[in-house]
Amino acid sequence: QDFRGVYKRMSTDMATPTAPLLPPTAEDCCTPSAHPPIAGGDSSGAPLLGQFVVLTPPQAPESSFECYLSFPERKSRGVILLATDIFGLHAGRHAQMCDKLAGAGFIAACPDLFGDGRARAEALNPSWPIKTLPNICGLLCKISWMKRALKLPWDVIARKIEHTLRHVMSEHGRRFPGAAPLAGCGAVGLCWGASIVARLLSDSEAARLPMPIIGGVGFHPSLRGNEGETLVGAVTRPFLLCPAGDDPVNVQPSGALAAVLVARFGTNTIVPFPEMLHGWMPRGPLEQPAIRRDYELGLATMLEFFDDKLPVGGDVACGAPDMAPGLMSQAHSR
Repeated sequence: QDFRGVYKRMSTDMATPTAPLLPPTAEDCCTPSAHPPIAGGDSSGAPLLGQFVVLTPPQAPESSFECYLSFPERKSRGVILLATDIFGLHAGRHAQMCDKLAGAGFIAACPDLFGDGRARAEALNPSWPIKTLPNICGLLCKISWMKRALKLPWDVIARKIEHTLRHVMSEHGRRFPGAAPLAGCGAVGLCWGASIVARLLSDSEAARLPMPIIGGVGFHPSLRGNEGETLVGAVTRPFLLCPAGDDPVNVQPSGALAAVLVARFGTNTIVPFPEMLHGWMPRGPLEQPAIRRDYELGLATMLEFFDDKLPVGGDVACGAPDMAPGLMSQAHSR
């Protein structure tokens, strides 16, 4: 089903989801009702189109990290960084999402910002929610890995992102001799990764990148408490939030963070998915028709967002989203 164009018609006045919303506290990353981590893949068995590579920053050779890269068949219109959820590079559909971006003409890069992607995927796969002793043990495991991630210094993450972009720029020149330099980049964040995107969309962090960043998308974003308010308050480039129905109220259309973004960039900066649970994009079981539907709709929403800002052969657009007025106020129907 072709969902392109749908998100311009989606309403920011969605009915309140039936699942209870959590308060925006800093203690939680995923919601209690979130989809559990999965080993990876989209259950279709389709082969990956890109590849996992090991990148080594020249200034820190001891800090090598893994990255999934997916290139389009022809020269690219720009780069999209994918910041993973708390479960890391090898859990969920991160690679498959990169392949979808490459199929639309973007270079997609998903770096292992934690540096322990394979071990993290193995450690964070116990059952969820917590009902039995093994699940409780699994929760303790999750907490330790989550706390480790939350303590990761931002400078370590920023250096990995910068090196990823420099590698992509070099590889683009090698693969497409004579092609024009890449115009810019965008970023997509899932859960925890949305906080990475928010940081990158501030003036201070954007200045560190080797190419302009034009905007970002956050699916089921984990932007809680004072830190979330601070990060979103510093955003100066378009940031599209796509909350699930069980995400905290602060990222819902009527929430405080949404209000900041709407005031800055317009009403088309919030696209809620009220029937989905937190984590549906990388982890929701696609065997369920509703989840597959909204996964495909999420992909289309993401692609259309970047279509507006990294057009084929066009200049990058870093201002507010350029969309017809009133479209986002129409009722969303499936």
